[in-house]
Amino acid sequence: MTLAKLEETYNSAALFSKGILLSTDIEMSKLIQKSGNKEALEKYNDLFQNHLFLNIQKEKPIKERVIDIDSLQGVINKQERELILMSKEYGDYTRILKITWKDVQNHLSENDIAVEFLSFPLNEDSTMYMALTVRKDSKLPKMTILFEEKQLDESASTFSGQTIYVPSEKLKELVWTPLADEMKDIKNIYFSPSGKLYNIGIEYVPDMGNFNFYRLSSTRELVTGHENPTTCGNAILYGGIVYDTDPSVMIAESRSIQERSILSTEENDSETVTHEMVSRPRALTDSLNLRGHANYLPATKTEIENIGNSLKESGINAYEFSSTNATEESFKALGGQKVKVLHIATHGFYYTPDEAERKRELQFLQMQQVDGSNNHRYIEDKSMTRSGLLFSGANNALEGEDIPEGIDDGILTANEIAHVDLRGLDLVVLSACQTGLGEIAQGEGVFGLQRAFKKAGAKTLVMSLWKVDDNATQILMEKFYGNLSKGKSKRKAFNDAQKELRSIDNGKYDDPQFWAAFVMLDGIE
Repeated sequence: MTLAKLEETYNSAALFSKGILLSTDIEMSKLIQKSGNKEALEKYNDLFQNHLFLNIQKEKPIKERVIDIDSLQGVINKQERELILMSKEYGDYTRILKITWKDVQNHLSENDIAVEFLSFPLNEDSTMYMALTVRKDSKLPKMTILFEEKQLDESASTFSGQTIYVPSEKLKELVWTPLADEMKDIKNIYFSPSGKLYNIGIEYVPDMGNFNFYRLSSTRELVTGHENPTTCGNAILYGGIVYDTDPSVMIAESRSIQERSILSTEENDSETVTHEMVSRPRALTDSLNLRGHANYLPATKTEIENIGNSLKESGINAYEFSSTNATEESFKALGGQKVKVLHIATHGFYYTPDEAERKRELQFLQMQQVDGSNNHRYIEDKSMTRSGLLFSGANNALEGEDIPEGIDDGILTANEIAHVDLRGLDLVVLSACQTGLGEIAQGEGVFGLQRAFKKAGAKTLVMSLWKVDDNATQILMEKFYGNLSKGKSKRKAFNDAQKELRSIDNGKYDDPQFWAAFVMLDGIE
């Protein structure tokens, strides 16, 4: 690979592509909408779709590509020039997006390294992984070939009937050992995953305790992600959700949301929205394979109550939604509101394409293409209907029952989340099973909840990679928020909570299956 190609790969594939695909669609759309330029907004939407499609095609073997890449790149370049000319807002926005590896380097110290993982297919049966690294003293990004995906699969293990990648020596040898020379004298590793690495806690491999790991959606976060978090704002907490809700109650709750504001206008008010109910034992539900029924999770009610108390002690108003009030509508009503922290303790789900096809009778998995064109945005949106979170009344939809007209079904998909205006949201914690999972598309990361919340405007995410233990999760979350209330940074509060969990009862939860499921994304400060 030529020196110029190395720079282009880091700047385009590793920075701009991830940046535009994980950036806030809402922010860009609103900027252009405010200008009143409908033509610019339409052109921006076309540009986004073309970027998405181009990245998909780039990562396919040449014989499988359905378009000429150079021709499409020419179209994209023309669209960008036209947009910059017709929209000052777009010009300002893309100048922020077009960060180079040199910009990343300028934000590194002598003890830092930025690592962009990339994956690309060699043929139908082989996907290769490599790393592009930048240090403070780098003349150019350095490329290191790492492993084939089938080697990664050999390191997988089985836990409670699911395939997971527990941090192991084998994982370390594949991912980090080839980078040992580049990591000499390094303390902080800022890395952005690719392919299956999105779904693996590679920051938890053994014997790497001398490094500080930072998982990033893109290493461009080193340039853009150091803004001071807002000191004001409210916390919204979901837990103790009733999934068996009569449709008549769902209608009443929907009307209630429409008639009142979600958040109190009183700065010092604290609100609890709950109903009394009889708790049933919590089952460790396999969220990847929900088969028609979601069980009530009583420990999540205690979880949000304790978290609410910690947040209130630190001066943050905490609003709790549980029982039948924890509706999908209540979440969507948060759009544009002053929310700093969002905690959701519920069932998460992800259906593979095959699972979704077998369950195609479920309405939330169905998406009709409006026109007959090759709508590239439709490809992404359809993928993002297969992962999501369950809210009040979700069992009606899961069991195939008819949902009354005019109300949501209680199944909040990633696609729906991506269209809620959550700009200003400093921290979202998904205390649910497998909330970090999603479809892996070459060159684009994960079509799932993490992309959805980033596109909606969230800054830092905490999410899980496999089914989580009830008691261990409750302890981890409560200690995390307790640490936050003491003034610790998000990252330190999270890492310390993991250490505290592992030390409880002489190491009762020291096994990685209890603590390594959760990862933090874009928690730099």
